Amino acid sequence: MKIWRLRKVPNYEIALPPGAKNIRIKTSTQEIPVDWYFYRHGKDGAEVIVPLFGGDEFVGEVLEGMWKKGDDGSIQEFTAKLNGSGSLELTGRSDSGGTFRKGWISTRSKIPLLDETIIDVHLKLPSLASSDSFWFDFVISDQNNEAPDAHSNAILLRIIATTTEYEIEIYKRVSGPWIQLLTTTTISSSEGTFRIKFEENKSGHNHTHFYFHDGTGSINESSDEVSGSPFELDLLFDSGYVHFLFHNAETTNRTVSSDFVRVTYPDFKVVYDLDDDAYRGEGEELLKRAWDTSGNGNHGTVHGATWRRNGKFGKCLEFDGEDDYVEIVDSSSIQTPNEVTLVGWFYPFATNKKLYVYKGSRVVFRNYTVRILLEHDGKIYWGFCTPTKEIYWTSIFYEANKWYHFAISIRSGDIKTFVNGELDTQRTDTFEQLDVFEGYPLVLCKSQGDDYGYGLIDEVRIYNRALSESEIQTLYNGGEVTDGLVGEWKFDGGNDRGEVKVYDTMGSDDESDWQRVFDVNHQFVGDCVIENGLIRVKFQNSDSILYASYWNGEWAGPWKIMWYGHDWWENLKVESITTEEVYVTFYSPKTGYSDRKIGLRLKRGSYRLDFEFLEAQNDYPSRKLHFNNYIVDYAFHADDIVGDKALSITFQDLLDNDNFGCAFTTSELCLLIAGNNKKRDLEFDSAYRLLIHFAESDKAFLALVPFNKVSNLFKEAENATLMNGATTDTTQTDDSGDSILLDAQYEQIQFSLTDILNKLPKGRYLLFVRAKDTNQVSNDLGVEVFNSTDSRFLNEERTTATFTLTSSFAYYSVVFDLTDDESGDQVNFNAWKRTTNTNSIYVDYFLIVPIGNGESLPQDLAHNAMRTFTKRYKVYRR
Repeated sequence: MKIWRLRKVPNYEIALPPGAKNIRIKTSTQEIPVDWYFYRHGKDGAEVIVPLFGGDEFVGEVLEGMWKKGDDGSIQEFTAKLNGSGSLELTGRSDSGGTFRKGWISTRSKIPLLDETIIDVHLKLPSLASSDSFWFDFVISDQNNEAPDAHSNAILLRIIATTTEYEIEIYKRVSGPWIQLLTTTTISSSEGTFRIKFEENKSGHNHTHFYFHDGTGSINESSDEVSGSPFELDLLFDSGYVHFLFHNAETTNRTVSSDFVRVTYPDFKVVYDLDDDAYRGEGEELLKRAWDTSGNGNHGTVHGATWRRNGKFGKCLEFDGEDDYVEIVDSSSIQTPNEVTLVGWFYPFATNKKLYVYKGSRVVFRNYTVRILLEHDGKIYWGFCTPTKEIYWTSIFYEANKWYHFAISIRSGDIKTFVNGELDTQRTDTFEQLDVFEGYPLVLCKSQGDDYGYGLIDEVRIYNRALSESEIQTLYNGGEVTDGLVGEWKFDGGNDRGEVKVYDTMGSDDESDWQRVFDVNHQFVGDCVIENGLIRVKFQNSDSILYASYWNGEWAGPWKIMWYGHDWWENLKVESITTEEVYVTFYSPKTGYSDRKIGLRLKRGSYRLDFEFLEAQNDYPSRKLHFNNYIVDYAFHADDIVGDKALSITFQDLLDNDNFGCAFTTSELCLLIAGNNKKRDLEFDSAYRLLIHFAESDKAFLALVPFNKVSNLFKEAENATLMNGATTDTTQTDDSGDSILLDAQYEQIQFSLTDILNKLPKGRYLLFVRAKDTNQVSNDLGVEVFNSTDSRFLNEERTTATFTLTSSFAYYSVVFDLTDDESGDQVNFNAWKRTTNTNSIYVDYFLIVPIGNGESLPQDLAHNAMRTFTKRYKVYRR
């Protein structure tokens, strides 16, 4: 039995291993197939993620990434937002009195309708109607596109405001007309709570209970069951999406709201089958698999090819030209009869060998749908086949030992090839359809006989449509294009999967000579190295110093890890080794003082080095842990709580009782973080280093995080573009470095990101502006996120957001989305003074925080008041 993890985010996320299939949510009476899931790159490869809707308390700054918004195109001024006080609000009006218009929000994940599942939802109306009715619906349906009341299978709960009274109704729809379960019932209050208690498949029941509590307060099942309940639903779906749907027939804006939707699940298991070739041995060792992260399940088998870290993006596959290849079994999704785009990164080792990818039986002689072939004559050969002919041509000569991005885009009458994001060739051949070569695989580096590829390949994708030039450019720049994506192989897997490893260098600097260590009793010939693919520590014998490096496309650094006054180590002992963590101990001596025993723990997937000071004697007063050769330019410190603190430049500063700090320098490419489990002292010393103090039995950590993980997210106002007379101010004492003074109308600060999707991935973000106002003038600060290429607002307000500032620095934020529409565009982030009032606005800095993309970032990071998840769920591998 294998127990897998479940995360609350606020969806419940069940993370299953690569290769999981035929997933079921199972109770003693039901087994519901899971048809909603996605893939996420994790340390195990392409993990299968099953999100379950877990309810929402509507706290925080914005709607979570699990919701998406829609409307009928006619409702006016429709908005869906959180009001900051724990409620969801939907606002809008009709464009024609007496005609209902509607807007809605829908979840991206589902609720499995298990027996004993309880759903509570609060619905509230603002008042009675003035002329025409409006109402607010809660819907569970089998779809999450279009208007929820248009879905074929659904349950609908409704609260209504007429001109004279409030009413409720309940409906169901089972592939036919709406059937009213609860007739129109008058209630006394403008708000209330519905409860649905499912027993649809429970033995002897076949019905579902419905309750409504009129007004504020909680459901009382003994008195709140509605007339006619329980109802037989006979639903044709066993898992559903959740929707809030607002209808308004008045031309006056109305705002309906909800304080919560809560889901209580019964105990259940998640069971699944495992791809036959995905695991071996005890089920823990991955065979080499090329995981398809497009979501279409087109996983490939890797035959002999080796994972390398020096890929164009992350890892890649190396093909030795002798017997290495990858084969992706055919499926309907990679059969592309009308249009196709094939794209990938290629690094040939020689110009007299081949390197290629194709779909079909062979890479030549009308045996393929589409191909990219680096031929042994040094040319690139393009081609595609119809049922009656092969069309092929050559273009550039390629060079050895150099990365190339090749793409071929095919549509009848419009065939294009691209090299490194630029148009290479263009043809006008016409055809009725392509030959899909049904039953034949997509192949990398094997055609027939001994004809194998030689080189590196990374980031192969196939689309069922012809991509545009701008989309090819996006892929070349490392961005994502998902529309029409039917197969995506990033080759970030491999047998190590980011596990923690120990090496004996065997006295060599060539990593290919290093020997991996599995036994804690191993006697080291050379230096001991521990690493997890993100951070590496080397216990170097020649000078008895610890060196740390971090992975940023290559191992960067190294930096010395030192204990103030103790510059070396001895008596290293590997205490434990697993693929999840390694723990070593050693002594740090100093002449004239007692040696100190120190433990070091490195965990999988972490940039942290965790230290334990096991025998730190008190006979030497200066006990400080630090990276010796890391020079600090900017530093941030805190005493447990990271809140509205100033990012400050500080040196020679002993920070009493602070136990967390981070720092970076413009000359290096990483962020240094240090922390302690107790409120000791944090120090930025005269040598411009960050030091963390410790004592016996303390635990501390150091971390090195690549700066590309945090770049583009922070911008000092004084480093932005100053416009219309804005000036730098150096008089404030509570800012970060300097501030920008805005004391006249239209003075403005702006910073811009060109080719935005190459700087920030698609998704939802918060833009924070840290600012204050001497006179707190109403709505005097304007903040906006503006696509200057297309002349449109990206922030949720779709116009300038206005703020009334306080007299001390605080954060003010807007929400904005980046989509495929921003590909190649410039986006400006603006803050400006709106009025002619006499006052001084000071802007300290901009900060961008990613919120979610509905997949790998599904949680609103401002969602700090999430309720605790306590119910136990077990996930089993069958």
